[in-house]
Amino acid sequence: MKKFAKIMAVMMLVALTVTALVACGYPADPAKAQEQLEKKGYTVVALVGGTDLAGKASQATLDAQGLLYGVKAGELVAMVSGTKVDTDKKETSSVSILYFSSADAANTAWESDIMKEARETAKENGQSIKKSGKQIYSEGVVKDSSK
Repeated sequence: MKKFAKIMAVMMLVALTVTALVACGYPADPAKAQEQLEKKGYTVVALVGGTDLAGKASQATLDAQGLLYGVKAGELVAMVSGTKVDTDKKETSSVSILYFSSADAANTAWESDIMKEARETAKENGQSIKKSGKQIYSEGVVKDSSK
């Protein structure tokens, strides 16, 4: 089980690549967060549950990920992730935001073993994962170390 948790923590870190926190946070509306990131030059992928076929498919994916964090189906309601590559600076910036249906659901996810391990791993790498209300989010920059 510990090996599974470590693998899942690494997978989450890939999804949440983190190093710094934006003080003002992100919009509570996933569509506005997506728009904000796109205006800043990020390539954005958003999963938002809904009643149409695409929304139901997205919700199924969100529910599966939510189970990893110990939340019930329907409590992880959206995920917005964006990346931006700066070839001049040789770095890639990324942002990930998890939206929960309530602060209690976000707290449950925050206290899950997989999230605790992800925060520890992030800290070891000089990175961080933050929670605010109904959101858990991260922002990071990875520099290209190749020559």
